[in-house]
Amino acid sequence: MTTEDVALRFSPRILFLSQSAQQVDAVFRGEPVTLEQAMPLRDDVSTDEITPLPILTHYDEQLGLYPYTGFKAGERLPIGPGIIEKTRIAAYGPRCPDRAARVFCFLQGMQ
Repeated sequence: MTTEDVALRFSPRILFLSQSAQQVDAVFRGEPVTLEQAMPLRDDVSTDEITPLPILTHYDEQLGLYPYTGFKAGERLPIGPGIIEKTRIAAYGPRCPDRAARVFCFLQGMQ
């Protein structure tokens, strides 16, 4: 086996928090985006971008619709409500049984 025979595939897909809204959009369209294409990445993402303050008034499955909706790439907010779940970029599995738990698992990097 050579290094050309080896490939890493992630399911769900990786969402690079790129400075380019176009690269973020490409991930949601299902296009493969490499780290090199996504560069430069945002290096100053705040917790308010990950979970915007108004969303924290929800304590049920509604919370799971809003991860990263405050994330800014360039001059845009490319991540709308429900898109993480719709495109299956969030973590799924036995440790993440419902929508709200999947957001937590996604943020923790679990599958």
